[in-house]
Amino acid sequence: MLINSCFLLALIFNVCAFSEDSKPPVPLFVPAENNNAKESILPLGWKTIHGKNTDYAFINNDSGPYLHAIAASGNRTIGKQLALSINNYTVLAWRWKIIRFPTGAREDIKNKNDSPAGVYVLFKDGFFFKSLKYVWSDTLPVGTAITSQYNSSVKIIVLETGAGKTGQWVAERVNFKNDMERYVGKKLSEIKGVGILTDADNTRSRAEACYDSLTLLPQ
Repeated sequence: MLINSCFLLALIFNVCAFSEDSKPPVPLFVPAENNNAKESILPLGWKTIHGKNTDYAFINNDSGPYLHAIAASGNRTIGKQLALSINNYTVLAWRWKIIRFPTGAREDIKNKNDSPAGVYVLFKDGFFFKSLKYVWSDTLPVGTAITSQYNSSVKIIVLETGAGKTGQWVAERVNFKNDMERYVGKKLSEIKGVGILTDADNTRSRAEACYDSLTLLPQ
């Protein structure tokens, strides 16, 4: 999807002891009531970046809050602006769950470029931006890394594929500093934001996913 000004766009697995010089985890899903009738309820500091027809709702149940996304031929991206040093934070962790895949989606074909779930990390690159988009693909193999068909500054990386884990929470943990150097070939220093996109506009279908415990971690 075309991202406005390329503005894209943790689950903590173990209890860790931090030294005085260590940085604490940064949870990115903090509950906040959104009273703007034009917006779904979003986590604190999150807003619509681009697009329409994907509804996001931050739901708080007995096991804790999670973000629920439903796209009806939608491509609405939400994001949270940051200003953090990549020297302090290099890892992003979260859980996600796919409920429904868009019909016939493939991230490597422009008119089929939809993903049921995608998580972005945005970096400052001089006067411009670069971003990594981690996706759960319906068709592409795990480990696939391609340039977005809509924005050459976005690198898409497939973390999960297929419907075998539909309806299950799956934990992810990525070192985005290493991925930026590996897939983009740049050593960038500033994290400018994170984003989420569940979309089904190119396939004119529906997609549904949940996101949980999105957290930035030190290396």
